[in-house]
Amino acid sequence: MRVAVIVPAAGSGRRFGGKVPKQFLIWKGRPLLVHTLLKLEKSYLFEARIVAVAPKEIKRTKKILSKNGLSSWQVVAGGSTRAESVWNGLRAAGPGSEWVLVHDAARPMVSSALVRKVISAARKTGAALAAVPAFATVKKVDPHTHEVLRTENRDTIFLAQTPQIAKRKFLEARYRSLGKKAFLLTDEAAFFDGTPIKVRVVTGEAHNIKITTPEDLALFRSSKC
Repeated sequence: MRVAVIVPAAGSGRRFGGKVPKQFLIWKGRPLLVHTLLKLEKSYLFEARIVAVAPKEIKRTKKILSKNGLSSWQVVAGGSTRAESVWNGLRAAGPGSEWVLVHDAARPMVSSALVRKVISAARKTGAALAAVPAFATVKKVDPHTHEVLRTENRDTIFLAQTPQIAKRKFLEARYRSLGKKAFLLTDEAAFFDGTPIKVRVVTGEAHNIKITTPEDLALFRSSKC
């Protein structure tokens, strides 16, 4: 499979806090973003490698990648949302890529095995993602009154992770048909809600967390991944 990988990394990390975007925080001499890209490099021979960052971070990112042996990664300007950054990366991918895999910059503990499983699963339906079952009891809550509306069947609830992958032509078609609404979607699987495209779920990994808070970063720093 000829796969392009896109890593959206244009976020400011507002929920994380601090002056430095979390993807540039240093651990073991390397920014968090580099740890993630190195994991992806080892997982699959990608047709194209693209990272989308805030326009003001392009120059710094190129220097960081060059310093860490990641010069094969193309750096493009990200957008104001995750989906817009992915779209910018998609437009930059060469014509040889038939599939597009997207992985969060802040998930540096993804395994090569999971990446390959997601890619393999997509062959059957045209799209796939990693997700973990919801083990806790799930409540649907009124966002205004904060009162419980009902208890959901947790057997049907999964928490989405990345990587996520889709046939390039399917994803591009959905971007075009949705227009500006596409930029509001929070992951690639959501593009296919209500469409004939079935998104295959691959059981994700508990340690494949997205670093969103300082506590998450501490967990990453204490891990052996």
